Amino acid sequence: MTRLLTALGIFCCLAYMATGATYHIDPEADPDGGDGTEEHPWVSWDDVAMEPGNVYLQKRGTACEASQIVLASDVSLGAYGVGPDPQITMTAEEPDKGITAWRCEGIAVRNLDVAAPDAVSAFCFTECKDVLIESCVARDSHWGIRILGGCEDVRILGTVVHDIQDDGIFTQWTEGIEIARCTVYNVNTNFKFPYTSQEEAGGDGIQLSNCDDWHVHHNLIDRTNSGNKFCFISNDEQTHGVLEHNWLRGPLAAGDGGSTLYFGHGGSGVVVRHNLVEGQAPSAIWHHTAGLEVYGNAFIGHPTGVHSYGPEPISEIRDNLFFGVAEPAVGDHFELTDNLVIASPEESPQHLLVFIPHTPGEPGNLRALVIDGESGDADPDLGLSGEVAEDAELLILDDDDTLAHLSVEGSVLQVDGTRMARLKVTEGDDDLLGPGGLAALWTDGEMMVVVTGE
Repeated sequence: MTRLLTALGIFCCLAYMATGATYHIDPEADPDGGDGTEEHPWVSWDDVAMEPGNVYLQKRGTACEASQIVLASDVSLGAYGVGPDPQITMTAEEPDKGITAWRCEGIAVRNLDVAAPDAVSAFCFTECKDVLIESCVARDSHWGIRILGGCEDVRILGTVVHDIQDDGIFTQWTEGIEIARCTVYNVNTNFKFPYTSQEEAGGDGIQLSNCDDWHVHHNLIDRTNSGNKFCFISNDEQTHGVLEHNWLRGPLAAGDGGSTLYFGHGGSGVVVRHNLVEGQAPSAIWHHTAGLEVYGNAFIGHPTGVHSYGPEPISEIRDNLFFGVAEPAVGDHFELTDNLVIASPEESPQHLLVFIPHTPGEPGNLRALVIDGESGDADPDLGLSGEVAEDAELLILDDDDTLAHLSVEGSVLQVDGTRMARLKVTEGDDDLLGPGGLAALWTDGEMMVVVTGE
């Protein structure tokens, strides 16, 4: 991971600042006399002659069409003014793309909502270096975001990808990639219930192919509205990858099968840790990777936790929570160590609460997700406070008002830096939690709590 961390440090220092002129696009402006200044903006992206080093901004709250936007090196795209992010609908048709570049460096695209209904993808970058896609939307396209042909040092941050026929994000032959704080949902839309073959509907939430030094973290990937394939797949030759702190909702148990996570042949140095992995697909993880490390995760509701078919060295599956999982692991070349296994209740849980801190060791800075068994709604206003110890009490808070008291039941297990315990509700709102049991997971200041109600 040294190369990846070094690359990320360079990203932070450079901040993708272009050094040339800044130009403006306002589709609602006077079409006569536009020169790209804020006072006299262009009215269309088709007026733009892309030049290295420049910044191109569309006015917030506006929408326009563009045939295709082909970038140059050291170019930044973004938004100006106040209001919603500007929308761009690409009129390009396959094999063209929406926003695209080839063999460029130092590209940044921020705060744009891009649809490409007839193009190959909303975003596509090929053989590029130092690419940033941040706080964007990629939607209504065949593919969402495609990174191809030997790119290096790519970051996709805080971006929403939805209503995509195939893969939400597809990356191939890329070294040094970070995908973080993104939301990917309603992909693989070619799938029609109850059955569509993988040849017709083979889309994943995020797919990496022959990628090295990748870091995928703090994302929500939701595949619950279609069958086949995976939330996340890293396939073929892959080294030094970390998948952590993601909320992964696996595909339907329909079609040609699938899994929530998949790691293919030829991989090594891959770590899966501190994720919430839920679903009804045959397994939470299916892998053929040597020495896969799986620890500190919460696996919810899959028939099997891990299908392990990797070669030596063995895969380590330790310090995980398996809730309602019939078989924690099957296959070969794996070792199960100090996992917490809890049988499924007789009735399906109605609520599942997961707390993941943005900053390690700061209980007051927790992101809280409340998942209703039917609606899948999230409530961002909840928080968790309290120390983790035997006989300790924890509080679930809503705007600093206590909704429920939780207490640690029995001993707190400490294994390889991971603390795990069983919780119970001592006082609380039954409409919120229900009377069912609770289980918890803490790992070196990063806390994940899973609360289930009948």
